[in-house]
Amino acid sequence: MASESYLTLEQLNKKRPYRRTVVRLTRKWEARNLNKNNELIGINFLLLDQKENTIQGSVHPSLIEKFGDGLREGAIIEICNFNLQDCNKNYKISDHKFQIRLTDRSTIACVEQQLPQIPPEKFRFRNYEEFAQLKDSTYDLYDVIGYIKNMEKTDVRSKTTPVLRRVILTLLLESGIEIQVTLWAEQAELFEDKYRA
Repeated sequence: MASESYLTLEQLNKKRPYRRTVVRLTRKWEARNLNKNNELIGINFLLLDQKENTIQGSVHPSLIEKFGDGLREGAIIEICNFNLQDCNKNYKISDHKFQIRLTDRSTIACVEQQLPQIPPEKFRFRNYEEFAQLKDSTYDLYDVIGYIKNMEKTDVRSKTTPVLRRVILTLLLESGIEIQVTLWAEQAELFEDKYRA
């Protein structure tokens, strides 16, 4: 596959009518509206290219069946005919100013050969001071490394929401600072299973 035949993530812009890119899907998760009965509102994912640029993407619930099998974590995929939208500033997991939105015209195909060379992960390390500056913002999502000092489990319900599992962790960081992490619903249950194992 010639590198001229597709765009890197930094080359994406709204002026190009035809778009084709080759990326690795590093993470995928369900997006749910907790205020509306935990309603599924789509699938979100994070993509990485050979220049280690990232971009977030999403699929509308009506198209999940069409794209579900092609959106596998770790797979290198070719995506064609997608839309670009401005990033939602309230939920930004990449530095890219746009996000990819798959449509009914979009196509996804696995790239079997290992060209282009795309790393399996991209890590951005922040110290606690940088981390604390983003408190109460939704600009970024993090993996946090620490020692689990305490874990509390509760079930939460409201008039509009069914019972949801909530897990609150107290983590001890390498610097000696303690932080709290809250996990909800499926992520909370998945964490509990892994923790017990």
